[in-house]
Amino acid sequence: MCISDTTVSGLSARKAMEAVVAEYAGRVTFRFPPPGTFEETRASVAALSGHSVILLNTYTTDSSGRALPTKDSTRLILSSTRVPVYGVHQNRFGEGIVGGFLLSGREQGRQAAEMGLGILAGENPDTIPIRKTGTSIPMFDYRQMERFGIPLAELPKGSFVIHKPGSVFTTHRNFAFTITGILILLVIVLLLLLLFTTRLIRAKTALQKSEAKTRSILDNIGIGVSLISPEMSILELNKQMRQWFPDVDPVQYPACFRSFNYPPREEACDGCPVVKSFRDGKVHQATTQTSRPEGIRNFRIVSSPVFSRSGEIWAVIELVDDITEQLSLEAQLRQAQKMESVGRLAGGGRPTILTT
Repeated sequence: MCISDTTVSGLSARKAMEAVVAEYAGRVTFRFPPPGTFEETRASVAALSGHSVILLNTYTTDSSGRALPTKDSTRLILSSTRVPVYGVHQNRFGEGIVGGFLLSGREQGRQAAEMGLGILAGENPDTIPIRKTGTSIPMFDYRQMERFGIPLAELPKGSFVIHKPGSVFTTHRNFAFTITGILILLVIVLLLLLLFTTRLIRAKTALQKSEAKTRSILDNIGIGVSLISPEMSILELNKQMRQWFPDVDPVQYPACFRSFNYPPREEACDGCPVVKSFRDGKVHQATTQTSRPEGIRNFRIVSSPVFSRSGEIWAVIELVDDITEQLSLEAQLRQAQKMESVGRLAGGGRPTILTT
């Protein structure tokens, strides 16, 4: 609906609108309401369907001759309609219309002032080009656009928009820069943590592989290996030691002399090489007899201290070999040699000097 009054300006505006109707044939239906009072016009716009828009042109005087200020006539139309209202003059802008290409008296004055200044500066008036583009400027009210679901992306390029929400950088500049700085710092910290975590995971994985490789080697050698703390507690056992001592319970009997002996001893074994290694930091060797549920077992033990970077002994490695069967065979061999010597003496043979 195109609304104009019957003043000279209003009739001229209506005539200009009627001249372009043919260009929109089949796309837009134009409706020019007949002259009426403000109340009649108000009733007409109130009855418009939701698919309509209003173009509010020069409209300050009704058919009865009653006149209203521009702002009041604008509010009269806006109070009665539920459809978008557009205008053609800047003096209605900001009063609730959506906007449009609005004629700007200020822009006209600015252009005229430029021409005047040029003439005063000595420019020949005949050389000043005639401007045919007019002074209409695309102006829109963001609040009305939001009300009717009109996106900013559909506005003409270079549009002037009022009531547009300002960004935090324009409304709270210092606060925005502070928050941005904090966010950047947090991102940097997060990236550093991610890098550190990645490296930590890689190092942990490499350590696990190294430990698994070391344990595999220790579990597949033919001797027992144990790691003992300065408090004589069992820290690690390899597969062979766990086979020899399946009932070892470091939790109940943390001290090695209690776990490895049956019944548990109350103090370290006499001549324990581990104790010696903790005392002097050297390698020691000893052969011990250990009470086990199945009987006495004989072990050859070699102890070697493990030093920290500061030079302190933080553990001792025991290399343990079960020599019970070896000693038994040696005893049997000596017994056989003795019997052989006795037999030779009984048979008149040359006596053999036995050493034990």
